[in-house]
Parts: sequence; structure tokens; C-alpha cells
Amino acid sequence: MLSALAADRTSLAALKSQIANLEQSLALLHLEASQVKRRLDAYSYPVLTLPDEIVSEIFIHFLPPYPACPPLAGLDAPVLLTHICRRWRAIAIATPQLWQAVSFSGVGSTIFNPNNIWLTGRSGCCPLSIRMLKKECSFYGLERLFAAILPYHAQWEYLRLQFESHWMNSLPAIEDELPRLRHLDLEVFNHIFWNFELPHAPLLSSAVLNVIAAHSVVLPWTQLTFLCLHRITLDNCETILRKVPNLVECYLDLFVDDFDFTIQPRITLPRLQSLRLNGDGGMNGCLDAFTLPALTALDVCEWLIELEPVDDITSLLSRSACTLRHLCIMGATHDDTYRTAFSFIQDLHLKPADESDFDSSWNVHLIP
Repeated sequence: MLSALAADRTSLAALKSQIANLEQSLALLHLEASQVKRRLDAYSYPVLTLPDEIVSEIFIHFLPPYPACPPLAGLDAPVLLTHICRRWRAIAIATPQLWQAVSFSGVGSTIFNPNNIWLTGRSGCCPLSIRMLKKECSFYGLERLFAAILPYHAQWEYLRLQFESHWMNSLPAIEDELPRLRHLDLEVFNHIFWNFELPHAPLLSSAVLNVIAAHSVVLPWTQLTFLCLHRITLDNCETILRKVPNLVECYLDLFVDDFDFTIQPRITLPRLQSLRLNGDGGMNGCLDAFTLPALTALDVCEWLIELEPVDDITSLLSRSACTLRHLCIMGATHDDTYRTAFSFIQDLHLKPADESDFDSSWNVHLIP
């Protein structure tokens, strides 16, 4: 019995010695860990040492160039920048340029939350670029969205709207001046009797309209220097183009609608420098409708002039007495003929049908 107690005492002493040694090692490890932690705490990642102004500028370049509209959510949305860290969230929210352009797509209840950063003045005094498309918004959603952005109408600069014509009567009215509005892109479907006069917009100079919008909205037509009309007949074009004598650029997307080309409209645009024509086939001779004394650039699809392409272009130039510097023919099938006939044109482009990408050019003045 006594020998067993003696053995336990010896064992206990040995265990205490091991514990002491381990505690000393543990203390050293704790000391080393605290030293490492102090070094880590003292280190600043280079990106976190940047001044707030530089970080803000980087954030702005994260977005597509204004007036292109990023989505409300997802990897391309500016709201993503508020999810990185507390400092970056504060910088992002304090950068008005991040919130001056928005595409309202995937309408949900969170958009109408009173704390939503797009609807609580985060854009400050910046001009606004706004996109609302029918395919992305139900009528109920569009109505609520329109009511939500209406208080900021004085900041609207680029506005792209797409909706059913019968919705317009239910949308909140725009009654005050639109002092910053420069560009209106309006597409209306399902025509019913509807007429809308845009409030005073002294800077409006650019418009993109489909045929229903073109005949329904009253704009300060004489102010416009750029006009895009899509899915419109040539005779309807004449009605609209007579209102815009100061146009410099014009894009027309034409189609045939039982129009008798033996009765050509006469469209004279004295200041037009650039004309771009796209459209359905079966419209030969459409260039005969135009007299354009200031024209310097012409883009046209060959299927609009395929019977007498060289004669049609030559006749336009002769009748207009203009000096053409740029000619682009989409879907060209007479390369040698064109190059011989128009060798005097400095900038001549002939694009075969399989290389033509005419539709992409329509995005130049649209809000993406």
C-alpha cells in the first residue's frame, strides 16, 4: 500500500512538472500569437490606404459610362459595392454618380422600400438616366415606379419608357418643367386614342420614337437635332420630318404598309448631315423621297435600293447638291460597281449581308 502511494506521489510530481512545462510553452505561444496579431492589426492593405476620393472614382469606373443604366441587383449593380465592408458602403452611398442611372427591371417589393437608395435622393443634384421597359414591368409596377421617380423630374436627363398606350391615362401626370431633359426614348404599343404633350423641356434635342409614339406625343420638334423613328412607313415619316427642320442626324427604320411608291413624298431637311436607313425589302426608290443639301454621311441597306442602287444614290446627291464624305452600304452585292461610281467619296464602306450589323448602330443614342 505504502509503495503504491509513493509511486502516485512520484507520478503526480512528474505530471505537475509536465504541466508547468506545457503552461510555459503555452504562454510563449500566446505571447507569439499576440505579437503576430499586433503586426497584422498594424498592417493596412494598400487598397484600404487610398483616399476616399480615389475609391469613389474607382467605383464610378466600375459602372458602364453614363447614361447607360446598370441593373438594380446582381454583379453589375452599384449596390454590390455597399456589401464589401463598412467603409466602402459609406463611400458608395456618398458617391452620387453611382445612383444617377438605373434600369428598373425585375420589379419587386424591395424597389418600393422607402429606404431604397435609388428613391431617397442618393443621386444628390446629379442628372438622372432612367429606363423602364414594358417587358420588365407590369402595369402595376410601372405605375408605382413612375410615381416614385416623379418627385425627381427636375433631374431627368435621359428617359427611356416603353409601355402600352392605355396605361398612360393611369400614370401620374408630368406637369412641371423638365429643365434637364436632353433625350427621350419612347416606345408605345397597342395604339388607342392617346395624346400627350411633353412639359416644357428647353434642352431636349434627341428623341427615339416608334410610330405610335411619334404620332401621339407632342414634342418641341424644332429643338430636335437627332431623331430616330423605327417601324414606320415612309409616308408617316414625311408627316413627322416636316416638323423637324433643324435635324442634324436621322435614323429611319422603314417598313412597307400598302404604300404606293408611284406617289413619293417629298422630304427636305436643309440641315441634315447624317442619314441612316434600314428597313424591309420591297422599298426600292426610297431615296427619291429626300432632298438633303447638307448631307455628308449616308448609311443605307442595299435591299432598299437594290434595283437601281447607283442611280438612286447619284440622283440623291445631284438633287441635293451636297458633298458626301461617308457612304456605307449594308448587304452590298455590287462592290466593284460602287467603288467605281463613288471613288470620289473619302470614306466608303461596303458590308456583305453576312457581316452587316446594322441594328447595333441604333444603340448609339439609346439608353442601354
